Amino acid sequence: MTCVVGLVVGLLLVQAVPVVFSQTVASPNVKFDPCTPYDQLPVNQGDDYVIGFAYWPGGVWEDWCVVRNLTLPGDTRGIPTLNPCLGEVFYNATGFNESTELSQDNIAAFTSGKVGDYNKILSDNNVVFASFTAETDIMASFSIPASEQRKLLDAAQGSSVLTVTAFRGNISSPPMFISSKSPELTKGSGIVKRIGLTIGLGMLFRTCDQTHAKQCHSSSHIYIYTCVHADKGILVPGGLQWFMFDGCANCGSNDTCIEYSLPTSYRTYSQESCADPFPCDSVNCTTSFIAAFQGNSKSGQPLQSSYQLTSAYQFSITNVFSDVLIGLNLSLSVKTMKLDELKGIKRQIICNRSRKEACVSEGVVAKVLLVLEKERDEETLSTAAQTIGSLCSIDQGILELLKCHGLPVLLGILVRDPKGTVAKQLLWTLKLVAKYDAKLLGDCLASNPEAVWSLGWQLKSTTPSVVLNTLQTLQLCAMESTEFVNTVSSMFDQTLFMCLLESQNRDVVLQSLRLHLHIINNMRSSPPASDSEEIIKMLRMKARQPNDVDLRLAACNCIVALFRHSARDSMSAHQEPYILATLMDLISLLDEKCVDAVRTMRQLALADEKLGSTIIELDILPKMIPYLEEDNDRHVIDVFSFIADLCDTNELARRQCLESDILSAVCNSLNSPACSVQVAACACFHMLSRSVRGLKMHVATISKSIVRLLEFARLHEERSLQLHAVSVLANLCSEPNSLRETLMKNGILAVFLEVYRSKNVSEAVRAKSLLGIASLAYVSTRDIKQLISSSITQDDVKDLLDDIQPYDMLEHALILIRNMSHNFGPASSPLREHWDLDFILDRSLDIGTRDESPTAFQIQCIYIAVNVASGTKVDKDAIIRSGWHKAAITFLNSTSDEVRASAMWLLQNLVTSPQHLRVLKDLDVVHRLESLDTDPCLDIRGRATIVLEELEKASRGAQPQPRLRRRPNRQQQQQQQQQQRDSTDVLADYLQNNW
Repeated sequence: MTCVVGLVVGLLLVQAVPVVFSQTVASPNVKFDPCTPYDQLPVNQGDDYVIGFAYWPGGVWEDWCVVRNLTLPGDTRGIPTLNPCLGEVFYNATGFNESTELSQDNIAAFTSGKVGDYNKILSDNNVVFASFTAETDIMASFSIPASEQRKLLDAAQGSSVLTVTAFRGNISSPPMFISSKSPELTKGSGIVKRIGLTIGLGMLFRTCDQTHAKQCHSSSHIYIYTCVHADKGILVPGGLQWFMFDGCANCGSNDTCIEYSLPTSYRTYSQESCADPFPCDSVNCTTSFIAAFQGNSKSGQPLQSSYQLTSAYQFSITNVFSDVLIGLNLSLSVKTMKLDELKGIKRQIICNRSRKEACVSEGVVAKVLLVLEKERDEETLSTAAQTIGSLCSIDQGILELLKCHGLPVLLGILVRDPKGTVAKQLLWTLKLVAKYDAKLLGDCLASNPEAVWSLGWQLKSTTPSVVLNTLQTLQLCAMESTEFVNTVSSMFDQTLFMCLLESQNRDVVLQSLRLHLHIINNMRSSPPASDSEEIIKMLRMKARQPNDVDLRLAACNCIVALFRHSARDSMSAHQEPYILATLMDLISLLDEKCVDAVRTMRQLALADEKLGSTIIELDILPKMIPYLEEDNDRHVIDVFSFIADLCDTNELARRQCLESDILSAVCNSLNSPACSVQVAACACFHMLSRSVRGLKMHVATISKSIVRLLEFARLHEERSLQLHAVSVLANLCSEPNSLRETLMKNGILAVFLEVYRSKNVSEAVRAKSLLGIASLAYVSTRDIKQLISSSITQDDVKDLLDDIQPYDMLEHALILIRNMSHNFGPASSPLREHWDLDFILDRSLDIGTRDESPTAFQIQCIYIAVNVASGTKVDKDAIIRSGWHKAAITFLNSTSDEVRASAMWLLQNLVTSPQHLRVLKDLDVVHRLESLDTDPCLDIRGRATIVLEELEKASRGAQPQPRLRRRPNRQQQQQQQQQQRDSTDVLADYLQNNW
């Protein structure tokens, strides 16, 4: 059985320190072993007293009763509950007189009444125990670390509960629930906050006299109850009992009240305890066992600490612990250190790490905290503050400070005298605590606004070191604790911020800007108190500070953060004149090799689309190339992310990248040894690949990276890298050019099929691979379509068009079928040879005509029918059988111009014979098309006229030609691109003239 031990001195709330014990009953020589024969050792007030706690993950109350595990006949009332100190336990169920001398025959008789090996039972159930040492008649609080208690609960098998029993020697307490995720068992759930434990000392009656004592206690194998001798100051049988405080009266909710009861033949055990609800991840989220003594000591003195426990219960247990228990009992157990002793310790530990470690292990931290709490002499307090700061310069000292609940003591001094010398000296200690666990300190400050305002006083100090320590402490807490940000933002108002910005100390100004940045980025309220024209003017002054890149960047970051914060609703009127000037400052910082300015510019682009366009029009992207060649992964990632964001939806940005050497840098970074750089480069390539027609001019550059991209596409372990790689390959295949030919030679179809059929990839990656197959089918040869339709079977098509498919998968399946049906014509088609055409038409009609069907789905479904209708008479008959001709007329009522236009393409392709003409005329299609003469869309009106002309030709017997949906020709595309360039040049001229 695994064991952990810990030591509690007085009422310092010290958690257990893990130490591994043997799996057998611990040796009597071990100092913290609760299983030694303590029942023979009476104690007086102040003597060390060892108590063990056994934790059973998944164990309920009944599990601690051996009868549940080993069914025995007769009365089981005298059988002890499971106890880590006991090995094999026997019970005399036949009326054997235990007071009789224990001969070998008698021991053999006991064997027939064997209960079991307690130690083995507990070990088999993964029960662990902790051991604590307190001082007799000094009330103490025991607990194990919160992380350990969570681990024990997570390890529970069966019921998600954690039970505990206290034990010492052969005596143990009833069990208690301290954690539960099974409200069906304990009514409530959570981690029990506290339970009282009374330790009863008095007269222990023994079975054996002095002549037989050695024989009786030489082994833990025999457990006997009768009495012939008495001593005071010894734990009595049944002397470990729980105290429930006020039960569930103050839980606040029934969901956090742990309740349970267990009736037995002679009494009913019950529990009512308040619990902290889940999730509960703080370091204080553990059960505290508050132990007190009652009865008599060895010398006969009455033990009083149990009265302190019940008295604390009558008032407020929380307040009493902080004000009375820690104060009164700590003063009894730890003697106050004198000034000379403090000075001696201070001299010893300066620049001496080994002495600091020794002092921490000797409990000096607790003693110094007591001085800080109790003393009022200025010199003593000052020396104690310097000593505690020196001890906390090592992690062990900070950990001991937190274990001893020293933070309330330090913050109490800040609140009591914020302008005093001691408060300023303690700032160094608080800064060290913030470096060790900023979230803990931040949460603590968030619950103590008075302490936060006391720190605000330190910011008004004329001593730069005091102001700097305070700012650094606040910044560390603001970075980790959201709750703290909301508290400190009310203190960090415009007046204080302006005062700090006007400081003559450069470090104070810089630290103030960084703190302010964290407050703006993390605060929930809007707008921040510092969002004023006066503050922004001051920030603009700092942003133009010569020869100080860090200060200029920090000021720009604050301006951008204020802009982003207000841009959630609308830009503040006083911000607009300054934001473009700040952008120019960031560009000048780029010229000075300040790559961190890229991250700030990226935030501007994300906050406002117009600013993103302005950055592109200023031709900033080519300036990124030198940073991509740096041997700094973080800088390279920031630049790639910035480029990817700008190229996401902006064709001009992509063109700038392709015309510069950015594409080459992207391809080279795909071979980086750092996976994070590979992901960033591949994400940037993903955005650039959307301009596939521009990429065909860089086939030589891209061809060097195709093998790498194919490798990434098969890399299941890195999901984001795989997704971007598959997306790039899918985009590169979307045009019938040399890029597609190169990819086909490298087996791109096999890669797409492998990823699509893989069970180890995400749905997003599978959908992108399907889109890649659809891209290969677009305006492709008959051979490629034959390969696709023979690889994607009809069963695959049925699965792809199933209603349970995710949105992206279904959309890409429709695109695949549409591209496969393109150029259907009179010749043999893969769509007919390998797939069920009638099924595809029926499913596409069902998907496209649903009320909730997205417009994108409707368009893809209609064009599937348009392409099929361009085929033979048999194909047109299939359209009529499926009812698509009726749906086309219905789609003419759509609010989407493209849906209406595609519906008219379908009608035009159907008018090829008198038979189909009669079907359409019966549906009054002519009257519906004539009504489109007033359609608001010029393109719709023109196409309606064309369809009416074809209907008129068909009625005269002329054979119309089927029409396919085609893209604009090259001349039209060139005209559109020229118009875009003209508009861009006009905007660039405007910006240049106005700036």
